[in-house]
Amino acid sequence: MNQELSKDLLVSIGKWTEETAALVRTPTIAVAYFGDESEEQSIQAALSIPSKWLNAFEALADGEADALTNLKLPKSRPGKFVCSHDTAKAIAPVLILISEPVPDFVLEAKSELDRQTADPIVRGFGMFASEFGTAVSLPVWKAYPDVAPEGWHAVTARRSPS
Repeated sequence: MNQELSKDLLVSIGKWTEETAALVRTPTIAVAYFGDESEEQSIQAALSIPSKWLNAFEALADGEADALTNLKLPKSRPGKFVCSHDTAKAIAPVLILISEPVPDFVLEAKSELDRQTADPIVRGFGMFASEFGTAVSLPVWKAYPDVAPEGWHAVTARRSPS
């Protein structure tokens, strides 16, 4: 990154990371309570890559400027989260909270920073959101559309070639 990040931006990143990490722990705890052992193993595996992105954002907020660009991810991805309908109903509201809003720091980075400095932050959030959605939210919503947020399928639908 070329441009130094402002204290306010680092605080915003840190706050999002802390809140999101707590939200990500919530379905894990709920699965432990409502689910079975296979669901616990499934959520742990599915969260492994999104958790690495959260850890990188935490390091960035703590002053490690290259935390996002130096993040090493495994070449293979763990399986997607699989759960019962009862477990899906229990965790769906939290999945929506994690999946839907774009955090303020993304917009701040785009408006306040030069492109070279903003890109790793914007892309890093996009990767977190994509990995979380692909591994956790979308498998639940596809299996149990009744617990998905309204309009979710319109966002994920593939465009047909014109």
